[in-house]
Amino acid sequence: MNEMLPVVIIEMLSDAQKVFTENGIEYFIVGAIARDIRLAKIPGHASPRMTNDVDFAVMVPDETAFDTIKEALVATGRFTTDENNPLKLIYRERFEIDLLPFGEIENDMREISLQNPKVFTMDVPGFREVHSSLEDIKIGEESFRA
Repeated sequence: MNEMLPVVIIEMLSDAQKVFTENGIEYFIVGAIARDIRLAKIPGHASPRMTNDVDFAVMVPDETAFDTIKEALVATGRFTTDENNPLKLIYRERFEIDLLPFGEIENDMREISLQNPKVFTMDVPGFREVHSSLEDIKIGEESFRA
């Protein structure tokens, strides 16, 4: 299945997964890349269009844990922060990465609210439910949660 994703995307997925695993963070891939990975399992259904951003849902208990995982990604030297968006990182100065926190960080209305570097609120309905039914999908020699 690795023909359907550029090598740099597979490297980015692997680099991020390594950091998530080392830090005990449950994650899964969401958005267009997740769709493309799933479609590619069906012969003749690979997506003709490639996105330049990758979305990860990351299960964290609070904003401190979310900041810690972002710092760990940046510490690899391959990810940089986006000064204007607390959810966004840039991989190798060309691919946007969105980290979408969910889990205990959510309030009763299924929203997350971040204070650093500025106040940011977002709805995250359904991530907990999806998390319980994920599967690992093999891409080349690696497996990723999608």
